[in-house]
Amino acid sequence: MIERLDPAGGELVLDDGTAMPFDLFPGVPRHVVPKVVAESGMALGGWIPVDPLTLPTSYPEVFAIGDVTSVGTPQGRDLRRGAGCRGG
Repeated sequence: MIERLDPAGGELVLDDGTAMPFDLFPGVPRHVVPKVVAESGMALGGWIPVDPLTLPTSYPEVFAIGDVTSVGTPQGRDLRRGAGCRGG
């Protein structure tokens, strides 16, 4: 797992401390909800639970859509998974 990137130094550091040089890093950051959503109290387990057909939350007249919800893709894939990167 990648622990952090140092773009200025052109180096990435793995979680075991190994450093590797890079010129271009085509990575995808781990997906998390925005801080405001995480701190709102609406998120359970990091995501806002909704009815996948009508998208209401447990709060009256409040709906959630997109990648802050616990809904997967039509193919059943989980949108909440990241690319295995974390940090920095």
